[in-house]
Amino acid sequence: MAKSSEKLDALKLRKKGYSINAIAKKLGVSKGAVSMWCKNIRLSSLQKETLRKKSIKAGHVGRMIGAETNKKKKADRLKQAEVITKKEVGRLTRRDILMIGSALYWAEGSKSSNRAVFVNSDPKMIFLMKRFFTDILKVNKNDIRVTVQINHIHKVRITKVLRFWRTLLQLPREQFTEVYYVLAEPKKRYENHNSYYGIVRLAVRKGSHVQYKMLGYIESIRSA
Repeated sequence: MAKSSEKLDALKLRKKGYSINAIAKKLGVSKGAVSMWCKNIRLSSLQKETLRKKSIKAGHVGRMIGAETNKKKKADRLKQAEVITKKEVGRLTRRDILMIGSALYWAEGSKSSNRAVFVNSDPKMIFLMKRFFTDILKVNKNDIRVTVQINHIHKVRITKVLRFWRTLLQLPREQFTEVYYVLAEPKKRYENHNSYYGIVRLAVRKGSHVQYKMLGYIESIRSA
C-alpha cells in the first residue's frame, strides 16, 4: 500500500515538472523506482528547459560549495604550516633582515638607476624594505619618497589607498609623490577590488650611496 501511495505521489510530482532525483529525495525512495514509475510520463518542452536550468544552477552551487571547501582546507593547512615554520624562523636578527632585504632588492629593486628604488604591491614586503632602509642602512626616513601606482578605476577610493600606505609606513603625506594612474581598462573586476592598494615605488632621495651599497650586497651574495 505504501509503495502504491508513493507511486501516485511520484506521478503527481513528475507531471508538475520535478526531476527524478528531486522526487526520489522528496519521497525517500530510490531513483530507480521513481524512474520506472514515471517512464511513461512525457514532459513538455518548457518543463524540460526548466529542469535543464535547475540542473545548471545546482551544478554551479555545487562547484561554489566545493571551491569554498577547498579554500577552507587550504587556509587550515596554511595556518598549520605557519605555526610550525614560525618556530623554525624565530626572531629576526639584524643579519637576517640584511640578507632578506638584499635578496628582495636583488629580485625587485632597481639595479640601473642612480638611486635606490624598490617596487612591489605586497604591503608586508614594502614595510620590510622601509625597515631595511631605515634600520639597517640608516637612511633618514625623511629621505624616503613613495609613489603609488594604481588603475584609474580606483580613483574614487584613492583617499583610502593613500591613508593605508601612510599608516603602514608611518610617513607623512608630503613624502608621497603624485599618484600614477594606469589608464588601461582592466579586463575584469577582481574579488579584492576594495582591498587592493596598488603598486608602491619606494625610493631613497639622493640615494646613490645607498644604491651602490645595495649593488655591493648583491654582488657579495652572488659570489659567496
